[in-house]
Amino acid sequence: MNIFVGYVPVIHRGYLKLFEELVQELGDYPVYLLDGQLLELESISYLARDVRACTAINIYRMLRQYIRQVIVVSTSEKLVEAVESANKVVMPDEDVSQAVVERYLAAYAEKIEFVSAWLRWDKKSAVSEQAPNPDRQISIEELDRGLINQAYQLAERSSDWWRQVGALAVKDGQVLISAWNRHQPHDFAPYIDGDPRANFDWGERIDLSTAAHAEATIIAKAASRGDLSLAGASVYVTTFPCPGCAISLALTGIKRVYYAEGYSRVDAEEHLKRAGIEIVKVIV
Repeated sequence: MNIFVGYVPVIHRGYLKLFEELVQELGDYPVYLLDGQLLELESISYLARDVRACTAINIYRMLRQYIRQVIVVSTSEKLVEAVESANKVVMPDEDVSQAVVERYLAAYAEKIEFVSAWLRWDKKSAVSEQAPNPDRQISIEELDRGLINQAYQLAERSSDWWRQVGALAVKDGQVLISAWNRHQPHDFAPYIDGDPRANFDWGERIDLSTAAHAEATIIAKAASRGDLSLAGASVYVTTFPCPGCAISLALTGIKRVYYAEGYSRVDAEEHLKRAGIEIVKVIV
């Protein structure tokens, strides 16, 4: 017998599509909904903050319209019993599944198949990095390559030991504003008081920093000038913008973002593209 085991906080098209695909693969399979003590693990304690999440009983009632066998499982004993009797166990490849397997099902790892499907912003998805899909690549435009090199020179001014980022706002071939990521209230703040980023691995909790990002600094400088608009300008940045900077740039009216390296996190790329901003990778 094949079974599905997973955390299902809401019912939407993504879950229904996954269940339909599993019917084709597994046939008439039971769906086990994780609940109760199984979701009380410290590593996934943040689930309690998800205001969208329905109770497993409510999900059970909704799924019964689509799937014949739906079972709510709330204890480790019942979960292990179900897994022991199954030939194959399918679980979504997300943080809750991984935590439950690590805590309760490590002995049955050979039976478990993790399937990739976009279901929700779990912690794993939120910190993952995706290569941006640039609208075009530039490898021979000397102007663009020269401006990116200028941005790299600016990055060298950053006192941040973790990452140095430089950026330029350019319009009609003229540099309007230049910036780099800079700690506040002064460059040496993290070396006097300590750096909160030191508590996390690379890529984690990028919001916890005493540094103003290069792109945010460009926007702030433009605002402080009063007579300078970024509408129609291009931004050249050494590293692809983080989600927060992407959202802010999307609101400025800029036309293009040129970058040389880095990854899109969360939906940074989507924010730029929805604002009609062209994304260009510069090969240096």
